[in-house]
Amino acid sequence: MWLCSRHFTEYVVDRVRATLKRYGMVKLGDSVLVCVSGGKDSITLLDVLWCLRDEFSLDIKVLHVDLGIGEYSVKCREVVEKVTEKYGIRPVILDVKRVLGMDVGAIARRVRRSTCSVCGLIKRYLINYVADVLNVSAVATGHTLDDLTMYILKLFITQDLTQLSRLRPYLEGVPEVGLRARIKPLCEVSEFETSTYVKLLSLPHVVARCPYINPDSMDFKVKEFLNSLEDKSPGLKLSLLRNYLKKLAPILMQYLTESGAEVNRCRVCSQATSSEVCSFCRLVSRLGLKPEEVLRKIRKEVLSS
Repeated sequence: MWLCSRHFTEYVVDRVRATLKRYGMVKLGDSVLVCVSGGKDSITLLDVLWCLRDEFSLDIKVLHVDLGIGEYSVKCREVVEKVTEKYGIRPVILDVKRVLGMDVGAIARRVRRSTCSVCGLIKRYLINYVADVLNVSAVATGHTLDDLTMYILKLFITQDLTQLSRLRPYLEGVPEVGLRARIKPLCEVSEFETSTYVKLLSLPHVVARCPYINPDSMDFKVKEFLNSLEDKSPGLKLSLLRNYLKKLAPILMQYLTESGAEVNRCRVCSQATSSEVCSFCRLVSRLGLKPEEVLRKIRKEVLSS
């Protein structure tokens, strides 16, 4: 379609509105914790949900995790603070260095793990913990159509059926272990569209990539492959996503139900885990810190935001 600026931005909002309804992501009056990194996808997500907040009676909260990755993290934080100020939202900003005493790069070196692995572990935990503390209905992330189709193909190639079974636009929460619903409102919006959206509306956003990202990784190679197919067959990605959700996802859900590990609460922090002590508490202990003290500090910062 050839659209003017106004009709293009309306198209993106309409697509997200339809997605929220198609997958039953929210109910009237829900509180949603929007995870905002400062990149084009999460900024688009926040702006569109803000546009739809009255229609769905949403109570929107924002979480930003400052990873302490040099100038990159400084710019991300500045963007998030600037955008949320525009909407009159006071974001929850968790500074990893202040909470754990060092940035993710230093933590990775200390525990001898890859930076991306440590970063993912910390972000996942903090998102779940903040959502639990704030008692929100759902957590919204800026995963796009490009992200979901890349993961579908990658996880199918590697035959990681457990992770593939969880790859859905809407994941129900597990209240008894403190897990909130997870929603991906941009799952039918492409990265090209989010990039165009923020530019047309002159929304602040970080263009630079995280310096730890490896452009030769499998994720990037799969995305390049899918983009080449999309160029020749427009609509292929959306078709791939919808067919996966209609035909394969139900089968995988049955697989997960039959073979999945039981989710319990961590003995130390009471957050969801499949083992006795969660990965975050084990990581914190390896850093020579007491998980209970770290969690008290995090909780205090969340409630004072």
